[in-house]
Amino acid sequence: MISVILGGARSRDVRNQEASLLHEWAQENLVGLISKEQILTPVLVPDGVEHEINGVLAADFSIVAVQESDLDFKTKVKLLPGLRAPVERGDKVGELIVYRENREFTRLDIVARQGTGLASWLRRVFNLFIHFFSKS
Repeated sequence: MISVILGGARSRDVRNQEASLLHEWAQENLVGLISKEQILTPVLVPDGVEHEINGVLAADFSIVAVQESDLDFKTKVKLLPGLRAPVERGDKVGELIVYRENREFTRLDIVARQGTGLASWLRRVFNLFIHFFSKS
């Protein structure tokens, strides 16, 4: 967190004290909304050893909330098109778009929680069967 205290006529001690108060206020009002450990969406990787991996945030999503209405938001998951194996843990697989008051507020990276190597052709066929029959 960065704070800027304006007022050149004040002493350094006064500015440092005001900066400390501002940081304390922000820490008291900081609300964690989505943890980076929370699984947001399954991600299909058709040619991977594991054909389905979990998508999580790259970092925790927190905001400073002064009012209860500051916590009202909607989200939309947008996965990268044509995702192919191998996918390593931490690779970007999509974005979480956060909306407040029906306007885009921010975009957060969704990353792979675990990796999957490139599957052999036999494993790919097996994964296709599993995927096909799990939809039925």
